Amino acid sequence: CRTRAEGYQPEVDWTRIARAVAAVSIPVCGNGGIETHADLLRMRDETGAAYAMVGRGAIADPWVFSGHLASRAEAAAFLLEYYRYLVACAGEPRSPVKRVKQLLRYWTAGGVVRDAEDRLAWLREEDHGAFVARLEACEEVAEVASNV
Repeated sequence: CRTRAEGYQPEVDWTRIARAVAAVSIPVCGNGGIETHADLLRMRDETGAAYAMVGRGAIADPWVFSGHLASRAEAAAFLLEYYRYLVACAGEPRSPVKRVKQLLRYWTAGGVVRDAEDRLAWLREEDHGAFVARLEACEEVAEVASNV
């Protein structure tokens, strides 16, 4: 729904996808501007696309496809599971922290990242142990709050 020259600008033109759907007899996969589950449904409804590709929206919230609103504990647990898997593969913690930070550049799920200032704090953390401890604290604080 955006040209190469338009890049990743926030404005999208789903009518381009709708025109493609109308022009062909095969299923069309639309993409662009999908940040939430509602966006995904709206794009498919407005364009007639049979499928949807989601890039940064899925990095920001892996539950975008189901519409599930992850809790802070669920979102932190997801990131910790990913981190631990990468440590098991890499055998050391530094590279896996960098990979998790790649997700956190866009992450919105569960309120793990509260605002732009908090995002910078996550991304600037240089001590991998402190980074992981902070994720674990998100998971634990959220679990305690849900048990109250």
